[in-house]
Amino acid sequence: MKIGDRFAVVRPETDPANEWFYGQTKLTREMGTLYRDIGHVRVVSVHPKVSIAEIVFSCNYMQRGDVVRPFEERPVPPYKDASKFDHFAPISGKPVGPVVSSFDFHQELGRGDAAYVNIGANKGVKVGDYMRLFRYQENKKDISASAGEHDMQYKDYGFGSAPKRYEGKDLPREVLGEGIVLNVTKGAATVFITYSTAEMYAGDFAEIE
Repeated sequence: MKIGDRFAVVRPETDPANEWFYGQTKLTREMGTLYRDIGHVRVVSVHPKVSIAEIVFSCNYMQRGDVVRPFEERPVPPYKDASKFDHFAPISGKPVGPVVSSFDFHQELGRGDAAYVNIGANKGVKVGDYMRLFRYQENKKDISASAGEHDMQYKDYGFGSAPKRYEGKDLPREVLGEGIVLNVTKGAATVFITYSTAEMYAGDFAEIE
């Protein structure tokens, strides 16, 4: 330790609320420990068994028990023009994973929010990558299915039906927006949503563009 050393202050967090979608808790555990960034401190005095540091930046309160570790600069990836967003983008064929959680554990997301997805460095994700957020046209988990109408994708009482039966998977997916990867670990990534056309929810999906 020496005067001038900088450290990041972080805090491990868990979501005390119930699951928003089936399997959310299990996926969250598999992604590892979620740490909240609290701020930075700089060492101003060093003693034999303890050091004194001053807070130089904070985005939340710091408290006893928070974790202090060496500060590392994070790269700031370039944004791309949102006008190039393709609402009907075809499947990229690259890894796909669900949006498992988000900053402050919000279950509804939009532009400016940070989403946590369970695909990371082990699937080739890196800082600066863009991810496309989308939703499958399901026939088992949507509102109509929960009401007992499991074939709403091709027929509706009073409105007739399509000439041929088909499943939700046969419909085009709904592309909701996109975001840029700010942080990556082995099995997870933090995606800052830069553009959205509709609300997104935990349980929707992210695909590497």
